[in-house]
Amino acid sequence: MPVIDDLASKHSKQDFALLIISLLALFVISVLPLRFPVYVIGASTAIGICGLLSRKIGDLGFLFLAIAAAFLVSFTVNYATSGAMSYEILLFVSVTGALIGATLNSMSGRYNPAAILLGSAMAMWLFSAFRYEVPAAEMATALVFSLLVGYFAYRIKVINMSGVLSATLVGVLIILFGNIMWFLILLSFFVVGGIFTKYKYELKSSLKIAQVTRGYKNVFGNGLCALVMAIGFKFNPVFLLGFLGAVAAATSDTLATEIGETQKKQPFLMTTFERVPPGTSGAVSPLGEASAVIGSAFIASLAILLGMANSLGAATVLITTTIGGFVGTQADSILGATLERRKILNNHTVNLLATIIGAAVSIGVYYI
Repeated sequence: MPVIDDLASKHSKQDFALLIISLLALFVISVLPLRFPVYVIGASTAIGICGLLSRKIGDLGFLFLAIAAAFLVSFTVNYATSGAMSYEILLFVSVTGALIGATLNSMSGRYNPAAILLGSAMAMWLFSAFRYEVPAAEMATALVFSLLVGYFAYRIKVINMSGVLSATLVGVLIILFGNIMWFLILLSFFVVGGIFTKYKYELKSSLKIAQVTRGYKNVFGNGLCALVMAIGFKFNPVFLLGFLGAVAAATSDTLATEIGETQKKQPFLMTTFERVPPGTSGAVSPLGEASAVIGSAFIASLAILLGMANSLGAATVLITTTIGGFVGTQADSILGATLERRKILNNHTVNLLATIIGAAVSIGVYYI
């Protein structure tokens, strides 16, 4: 058949072997005492098979095909096995699974059936435990809105396709576990970061320190902690402050870097106060530090304007967010000057740790 011949020409025998092995691994897991839902096995299998077409239909085509196939298969399997899952839960799990599968596929740069099947299956298993029912209209709105924002950033060459898919994944989950205001807060970080990346771009390019197009590592490094805080908010409202602290840390660090690098006088290392060239890991400057405070205060102020501080109080949000964001930026500088310069950590891991510290400090200040 032409379709089969076309697929065979685009994939090696190793790809098909890995697909079969991954499917067998999923079925073995399903019989273990882990309560691994059968419909998750079916949905992840559908996503993995759709991945065979990813080279032909592109990453976005794969995403939409995988969502449709995963939902259809999971719904059918759930109905056939007399499962108790509502179609809202199945849709939520299918969308998140397909997003993770498409992101993993884009990250690897080639069809990787083991990563797609096992990654999407484990994620769907995790999210199925929440029994989180999302109305179909809300699910569709979150997906389309997040995807459009990510695609716009792709068109203006701020992020690449792996960045689009990972940002859509983070955006969808933040909208669903928080609300659209939470997404706007995180979006403001990416918008502000994109704007100031272009600030005096010619100068930064001449110094070879200009930021290139961002990808999934940037998205997860700066947004993963915020996502965890949004999920945690379902269990305790204080995680709102953690979310704001994480986003504030990412924003203030970006502004401190992008603006501070343009200062004429050389910056200095946070640990030794040694003067170093602009762009050196862990380097700080008075202009950058001032920008860090402004970045943190900006996120806090935006949250207040969006009405997110109503339950905790504007003063509480302003103080905890500004302190958390600023401390997170200082932690980023210290980690950059020590572990990153020694190649123990990379920049994305440092960013992630800085946002975690920013979130922890914001929550800690609240309790103090």
